[in-house]
Amino acid sequence: MSLLTLIEPLIIGEMWVLVLLLCVNTVVLMVIPKKNALNWLGFHQILEKRVTISDLRTTKENPPNTFKRCKVSDRLIKTAAGSLRVWKWKRAEFSGEENAEWQVLNSLLGDVVLSDSVGSWVWVGIGDGGFSVGAIRKLLHIDLDFSHSSVFEWCKWIPKKCNIFGWRAELGRIPTAVALSRRNIQVMDVSCPLCGDDEETVDHLFTGCIISTVLWQHISSWCKVQNLFAFSFKDLLEAHNYVGLSGRAKDIFYGIIIIGCWSIWKARNNLKFQQKKVRMEDFIGEVKALGFLWAKNRAKLASLSWGDWCKFVIM
Repeated sequence: MSLLTLIEPLIIGEMWVLVLLLCVNTVVLMVIPKKNALNWLGFHQILEKRVTISDLRTTKENPPNTFKRCKVSDRLIKTAAGSLRVWKWKRAEFSGEENAEWQVLNSLLGDVVLSDSVGSWVWVGIGDGGFSVGAIRKLLHIDLDFSHSSVFEWCKWIPKKCNIFGWRAELGRIPTAVALSRRNIQVMDVSCPLCGDDEETVDHLFTGCIISTVLWQHISSWCKVQNLFAFSFKDLLEAHNYVGLSGRAKDIFYGIIIIGCWSIWKARNNLKFQQKKVRMEDFIGEVKALGFLWAKNRAKLASLSWGDWCKFVIM
């Protein structure tokens, strides 16, 4: 048995997992970045010497199967004078290269001290010493930056199709003309079909287009909040946090914003594919009607009346 049975590397992603047997029955599991692993405990030397030295571990009298259950205590025997190392090699004489490799590997064991403590597993990564999947996840993500990532806030009282649409729109994954063009799909006209003033992007369609601007002004007046101005789709999704509403009214207002975006997209598709013109009266009426239907039946507002809804009186 050689030092290679004491230190065995496993590669998981960008990490080296080293299993190091420090004493008779104690195993310490270490996970360190791959870029630092090769300099840890002279590990680059172990990797380079692995093939040559490992060929000397068995003899004809002691075939490989003999040492499958070999313990550290079989090779490092604790005595009064210190640790006595007992090895089993194919031959007594080493070549020059093998001897140099052996000297390097043997020197790594110079400071190893065996103890009589009870065997145990010790996790030396992040945490209090207890191994868990969560600790591994934190360790793997410790150098990753998620500061620019955003999490879509799910609105529970509107249908899933509206939530999924809002989530995809925030990621820029809805098929606007510009998005299709960037994916090498031939688009004859990339201008906004609702106003024609600018290219059809997510931000323009829902914040810069005259149709969406009029809709947000009407919703602001209806919900009795300050005029809603947004410069990006993300601003729309965060508007409910800054308009002075709280509790259930805040949640309802957030759902109305997503319903408004859903209605804008429907109107855009009807105009683009069915040549159905957009009338602001019908457009705004659809937002109110859908909002009332879903709020009354999905937001536990069974007593909500149409009159109260039009006045935005949320009990």
